[in-house]
Amino acid sequence: MEGDRQVYLHDKFYGHQDTWLTWGSTASGWRCGQYVYGSIVDGDVDFIFGDGALVIDRSTINVENDGPVLQRRTGRPRPPGARSPTAS
Repeated sequence: MEGDRQVYLHDKFYGHQDTWLTWGSTASGWRCGQYVYGSIVDGDVDFIFGDGALVIDRSTINVENDGPVLQRRTGRPRPPGARSPTAS
């Protein structure tokens, strides 16, 4: 999924590794902002990753294993990536 200001409401995302990528194009400096509300994000290891702005709000994050959940890229100067103010 590409584009800025993406909104996902009451969705389900299931995967193993690399389930959710929030990413900006390195060549054009393009930015990516995503907002997830009332959803389920399911994964195993490093399944939420990238360098774009991601807010997961009032959603459930299920970890299927004991691996790390977030893998944040910090190569370019920009505000912090993933946020989860009310995820359970």
